[in-house]
Amino acid sequence: MSTLPGKRPESSNLARTILSILGGREKTSEIRTPALIRHRHADYLSLIALAALVCAATLGSPALAKESLFVVNIDKPTPEWREGPVRYIISKEEDRAYKGLKTEQERASFIDIFWKRRDPTPKTEHNEFKQRFRDRALDANQLYGETATPGWKTDMGKVYILVGPPDEMVRDRMPRGGRGTVMWIYRVPPFPDLPANTVIAFAKDTSGEFVLSSKPTWDSDVAHGLVLMGPKATDPEYNYPMIPGKDPLLLGQGVPFSQGEFETAFVYGRMQQLPPKEEALIHDVVTARSAFDAFPFQSRYSFFKTGTASTLVTVTLAIRTTSVQYKSVLGKEQADVVLFGKFVDQDVPDNQVSISSDSGFFAPAPQNEKAGVDDFLLFQAMVPLKPGRYLAVFAAQDNVAERIGTFREMIVVPDLADSTKLSLSSIALAQSLVSHPVVEGEKPSPFQFGSLEVVQSPVSEFKASGTLSFYYQVYNAKKDEAGVASLDADYECFAKQEGKEVTLGSIHVGPTSYQVQAYSLPLERFPKGSYKLRITVTDKLAGTKVSKDLEFAIVP
Repeated sequence: MSTLPGKRPESSNLARTILSILGGREKTSEIRTPALIRHRHADYLSLIALAALVCAATLGSPALAKESLFVVNIDKPTPEWREGPVRYIISKEEDRAYKGLKTEQERASFIDIFWKRRDPTPKTEHNEFKQRFRDRALDANQLYGETATPGWKTDMGKVYILVGPPDEMVRDRMPRGGRGTVMWIYRVPPFPDLPANTVIAFAKDTSGEFVLSSKPTWDSDVAHGLVLMGPKATDPEYNYPMIPGKDPLLLGQGVPFSQGEFETAFVYGRMQQLPPKEEALIHDVVTARSAFDAFPFQSRYSFFKTGTASTLVTVTLAIRTTSVQYKSVLGKEQADVVLFGKFVDQDVPDNQVSISSDSGFFAPAPQNEKAGVDDFLLFQAMVPLKPGRYLAVFAAQDNVAERIGTFREMIVVPDLADSTKLSLSSIALAQSLVSHPVVEGEKPSPFQFGSLEVVQSPVSEFKASGTLSFYYQVYNAKKDEAGVASLDADYECFAKQEGKEVTLGSIHVGPTSYQVQAYSLPLERFPKGSYKLRITVTDKLAGTKVSKDLEFAIVP
């Protein structure tokens, strides 16, 4: 008996091709093979030349442009993604939906949702199911890729990915025909209807691949050399009794005598499925009525300084009320929408920060209950991110319609950690800006900005009957001996007319010591058109100033 062998580096298809042309074989730690043929220096140079020719032919062949089956694709949005290892866990409805997607963005959004639905701990950043699936698929490719079939696609690979490695692995002694058997033993299988010490067997076929076998003694070369002795047959070398309908190798590993080929086939069928707990998880979240569409999202981001190297990102997502369905709750029509998403670092893709309604990041705006037809449902979150480029990926799950919509875009998180010069945060354009003093013991809210409740506006368009509200912070202002800053704030408004900017007027505020500023500007006198508000803050003690622009429009 032996334990499961260690991993070995995956051999490339190119190396296999060259070795087969030269008559050699790969040497592995699992299967006994002849040693590689030693070549003289000239032969080695020929090998390099041949490798170059094969590479050139491979790269230039249109037939090979399709994604290689040897690539373990877990989340790359290619048309072939559904044909990779995920084929073992994708539902028929999901597969049909994925085949109908036309663009890379649609496929990428689908894949994000696919794995999110299978996350056993959605309130954490790490998706344990996805990581385990990826690790097992990679392991399978390395451990069971001795033939032209990718390791993840073999019988061994499939069982390994779905159920995991066995507790014990048994190989036959040197098989007389160069082939043989391998048996995997699961002391406590993850299926309650299977017995303890469940055994599944693999027999090596003529291609060199180990395939599932309910009759491993007969399907491999172990059966060669059997001697018939009257009504009973035995293997003279191993002394295995040959009983009709029973396999000696399976019996030798403790398989019940009552287990015939039918029962063995049932066991094998179970071991090629997800364990019940994981299957139940997927069944609960994957439904035939689910749709994978692009919701008409609107988004706004604002960036604020923190006491660390990270930048605080406030993200507001908006969905039209007409894009979701409602249900009646105590006589009131209410939407039931859950948001989740992640920020993927484009320089270090493994660095991902997940946020969701369930984890308390996203919260619905107080105004959502009063949203009318074609208004926005607003959801806001705050999350610290290191400065850099990110792919923001979001999804909204409409629990009433059983529908999921997705949205993604690139963002750049600025570095606000510099403490040497006067600077401003983002100018947060607000749909609502009201006083909300912090109450001790109150649950933190993504709308709480100091003593203000700020709901960001998803759009920059306002009606003349509305109000332009905004919020911002001032950083690194010089202070006097008493620790007090002296700031002036000037607000200058411009109208955009025929490619020119026409000054409309300005408002001066100051001097003030407050480094948090909020302002509301009535718009009833503004005609329809496009405008720009320039905010200039002057540090009177340091003699420095900084400006930022805010663009908006007045619509009928």
